[in-house]
Amino acid sequence: MRNYLKASACNGRRPKGAGARPRLMRSMISERDVPRVLIAPTGFGKTTLAVEYADEIFGFRSTHWIDARDTLFIRDLDAQTVLPTLLEYGEEGSLVVFDDVPYRAESFSEVVDGLIEAGWEVVVVTEPSFESVLDRHAGCVVVDSTDFLLDDGELASVAAERAVDLKPGAAGSFEPV
Repeated sequence: MRNYLKASACNGRRPKGAGARPRLMRSMISERDVPRVLIAPTGFGKTTLAVEYADEIFGFRSTHWIDARDTLFIRDLDAQTVLPTLLEYGEEGSLVVFDDVPYRAESFSEVVDGLIEAGWEVVVVTEPSFESVLDRHAGCVVVDSTDFLLDDGELASVAAERAVDLKPGAAGSFEPV
């Protein structure tokens, strides 16, 4: 346990294992002219992946980060002012991340389509209960909960970073040896 606590010190650096998901980043950059939808339960790393993408590709420049749970966003979405306002404040090649999108299929879909047509990049972060956002965007890149699971290479990397050996535990989980 002491090694684990010692290894948890950030020492002025990004936490080990935070972000740095090259396999998922490849999915994010594979098709930048279609919406990218990150869909998984809470805690799977959807927002972390969106942050990594916005940082590595855009350096957070020309980036709009929208908390889609905010009542002001819902109000503006219902009033159909989101698309024209974003187009006014941004430019072709900008990125918009809609974080925690609730169900509002038709009006939200129009915003996504309008932004893509204007040459923007769109990342949508949502939970499986709102996956109907995909109904209108069949050509989008989807990163879902199975994609967020660590593959063998990523698991080995995490174990090496933490300097512990991992062994299979109950119900497919892994525990320190």
